[in-house]
Amino acid sequence: MLDTNIYINMSRKALFLIFVFFTILVCVIGNILKKVETTEASAHASNTYKILVDVEESKMYIFENRVCVKTYTCAGGKYSTPSPVGTWKIISKGKWGEGFGGSWLRT
Repeated sequence: MLDTNIYINMSRKALFLIFVFFTILVCVIGNILKKVETTEASAHASNTYKILVDVEESKMYIFENRVCVKTYTCAGGKYSTPSPVGTWKIISKGKWGEGFGGSWLRT
């Protein structure tokens, strides 16, 4: 009877150690996968977009990671109300219906 209790206690200890090992393994694998997802998400988020408007040429250029990906014809302001010159950061955009391009950008 004494021998069976030793084997039962050893089996419980072995099961407990196996449980602890797999719990740690799952946590480590979960952290690795989370880091991989975060790295992939930050790689996609690292695309930088710039918009250059050349008022004299009436052209708008869209750059992605310093490469021109699109060119559009655009209109500038009138002589009495010229287009503002400078560097701007777009903070939001919205729709205003048909007509002047259908949307606006807030700087």
